[in-house]
Amino acid sequence: MNARPPGRRALLNLAVAAASLLATLAVAEHAARWLLAQPPRPYPAARYADMNLVRNSRKLRDYEYPLAKPPGVFRIVVVGDSFTEGQGEDFEDIWPKRLERFLNDYRSADGRRYEVINLALSGTSTPRQLRLARELGLPYRPDLIVVGYCLNDPEDEDAHRALEINPRHIFRDYGSRGPAGRWLTRHSALYRLVAGRLRNSRINAWTLRYYRDIYREDYPGWGKTRAALEGFRRLREEEGVPVAVMLFPLFSWDLDDRYPLAFAHAAVRQAVASAGLPLLDLFPAYRGLEHHLLEAVPGVDPHPSDVAHRLAAEALLPWLDEGGLLGPRLAGGPPRAVPAPH
Repeated sequence: MNARPPGRRALLNLAVAAASLLATLAVAEHAARWLLAQPPRPYPAARYADMNLVRNSRKLRDYEYPLAKPPGVFRIVVVGDSFTEGQGEDFEDIWPKRLERFLNDYRSADGRRYEVINLALSGTSTPRQLRLARELGLPYRPDLIVVGYCLNDPEDEDAHRALEINPRHIFRDYGSRGPAGRWLTRHSALYRLVAGRLRNSRINAWTLRYYRDIYREDYPGWGKTRAALEGFRRLREEEGVPVAVMLFPLFSWDLDDRYPLAFAHAAVRQAVASAGLPLLDLFPAYRGLEHHLLEAVPGVDPHPSDVAHRLAAEALLPWLDEGGLLGPRLAGGPPRAVPAPH
């Protein structure tokens, strides 16, 4: 028997449902176009472009300091990666230079002059930072070495394949997925909006998996990082130079109880404690702040902003002082407090 053709009422209901769906999609498309048309958060593009103007003869982002330490000078050598080098920010705004000014402005009563020599290089991991501290830092006769630790420092290029990482797949443009995808990318803001959110969700999941992988006990880069921290302990014992570690959080997430990388902070704290080194975890200094305030370019470049650099220097100075890492004062009373940011 042939199936009975649909009745007029059923066809009407189907037409109404289709019209409602089309109307909903039209409204959603209009809303998506409005959302995508909103301008991004402004940022000082000229300052960002000029970030590399200050380079010394060693191609490092700092002034020229003579190897011979002048009398009455307390020297701090800083090593780290791009977070400490200050990618995306003016030279004078990065935390090593702010710390130098804070020390000279607010601890001047002790009769010393302070120099903070920045040996940080973008892309370096903890083992290379140890080599930089030994080869370039020790000739300056430092009184203190500070390691600016970023959570991606255990990355080991030789071990990436073991993590089954394929960034090109993760970051692939949704519009490249066949003729239909390319057509929708060109003509539909709603498609671009939804595809972008799916892409961001996928990148977020990949990023979290990646950080869990590089802090696995059996990951070679993490083993090298722990060995390098032990190397900093031996440097301290052999050379008599105190070493401190300052740990940056990552600014791609809100810094509150939902922050997903607490496990990595705990692993670093344990490794640094095992090496017998003091550690300042900066997470409490940033807790509760919106992450876009702390990113060099919100949503684009998650390196520390000028606000994040200032907060790092403001947290580090009293921590060093209270921990006795700045040595005894030569004259005068306690240092003046660092003023709160305006």
